[in-house]
Amino acid sequence: MEKNGSGDCRWLWRMLVVVLLLIWRYYD
Repeated sequence: MEKNGSGDCRWLWRMLVVVLLLIWRYYD
């Protein structure tokens, strides 16, 4: 993993987690 634009990377990871949580709740 490159440390280029770590800010965007963290934002992307946060979006992924939120989406996964939403899907989890939807399937629950």
